[in-house]
Amino acid sequence: MKYSFGGRVRYSEIGENGLLTLPGVLNYFQDCSTFQSEEVGLGISVLKDWKRFWVLSAWQVIVERYPAMGEEIRTSTWAYGFRGFMGFRNFAMDTADGERLAYANTFWTYIHAENGFPVKLTERDTTAYGIEEKLDMDYAPRKILLPEETQPQESFTVQKHHLDTNHHVNNAQYVDIAREAGVSKATVSRVINNSGAVSPRTKERVLEIIKENKFSPSATARNLSKGTSSAIGFVVPEIDNPFFGEILRGVTEITDKNNLTLICCNTDDEREKDRRALDLFKENRVRGILYTPAVDYTDKKDRKNLIRIFDEINVPVVVMDRNINLPNVDGVYFNDYQGIYEATKALIGAGHTKIGIINADLEKPLARDRQKGFTDAMEQAGIPIREGYILAGDFHATKSYHLSRELLAMEDRPTAVITCNNRTTLGFLKALSERGESVPDDIVCFGLDRIETLELLGNNYNFIERDAMKMGREAIKLLINRMAFPGRPKMEVVLDTKLIINKL
Repeated sequence: MKYSFGGRVRYSEIGENGLLTLPGVLNYFQDCSTFQSEEVGLGISVLKDWKRFWVLSAWQVIVERYPAMGEEIRTSTWAYGFRGFMGFRNFAMDTADGERLAYANTFWTYIHAENGFPVKLTERDTTAYGIEEKLDMDYAPRKILLPEETQPQESFTVQKHHLDTNHHVNNAQYVDIAREAGVSKATVSRVINNSGAVSPRTKERVLEIIKENKFSPSATARNLSKGTSSAIGFVVPEIDNPFFGEILRGVTEITDKNNLTLICCNTDDEREKDRRALDLFKENRVRGILYTPAVDYTDKKDRKNLIRIFDEINVPVVVMDRNINLPNVDGVYFNDYQGIYEATKALIGAGHTKIGIINADLEKPLARDRQKGFTDAMEQAGIPIREGYILAGDFHATKSYHLSRELLAMEDRPTAVITCNNRTTLGFLKALSERGESVPDDIVCFGLDRIETLELLGNNYNFIERDAMKMGREAIKLLINRMAFPGRPKMEVVLDTKLIINKL
């Protein structure tokens, strides 16, 4: 059976950022399982009489967002299996309106209180809990791979307040102990400024890391204090493109909730700026990278060099929008083929047979996918593609404008045009306006991506909607998940598009 209890995040449970801490989430989950045991008659006093207790032996916790002080939450738990001396339990934390904040998978071991050995479970121990369906989540392996090289740390004395009723260190306490056992900001500062008492071993370690990573003092104090920074690197090829601006909004929506910092680098689709951005991320020891490449890396030498750079940085990477198909690198993309295909079919269904398309150079995989969607739809309908109706631009407004002028001046020009990104749409509409013409009265336009300014001005163009904010949210969630479970298989998320039709 499932068990739930409601509550509000208290001031005593939040960290300095005003949000519930990770130990706080763990405590809510552990309290929930304890409350359920008491509810079904298998609580602490009963197990004490039986000389038994449960030990939580493994956690897998995913936090989508930490709730703020005063926020109403509901915590739930249920058992999904028992085997031998092990119990398996899921947890979930939701807002009052059903938003999933965090969830977990746990392994529990049933222990004899007198000898400390595991005890085989019987019906007496398990029946009251029942069995519920296993939570739909990515289950990580229980075994954790340790780094080949480790650093010795100062010993940490366990205090009485770390112990629970089983006289064991509570799992939530382990999190706090781990945080406290790292090198503090003050220690790093003393090493850098050669002031105060620091053990020779600690000083040597700090100086070694400074030397190896070529840190400036400010970066050192910031990053070594936590072992790594809380920063996420974000590479965007066109910061002034509204599409990428929406992606950024989706990313920050998640990073802000998870107390992560974003380092944003605009590359202007230039190879050298792309490389400098990655060097910056390496220097600042970011925790992960959201990456939209400036080039397509179809060249074998370029591709090999990029893989080498990512290996050197050695943090999780999620590629967005432009699929360069790197090994062991996650990605989030739109199904652009399907979007252009469906738009072309819609135009054909409205009676158009003379359809043009303004695309980019076919060396770009994006351009190839979009053009194939167009040509497949035309061929399936048995409509020949007329000479001069397929134009190769560069996804920028200036090039599209000049190509559109040539297209619109044709004696036998198209009755409908597909533009393959928002800047291409703007270039086309500028050329059309200069002729004193408009859509859809003189020619139908089907663009890729929403342009809010045009809608506000009453421009009745049709477009293929791509939810860029959703791409940003999916990308950062994928990255956070990868940072938590680095050993899981490569994942790719393909997002659907939607036709917004005003008049064909």
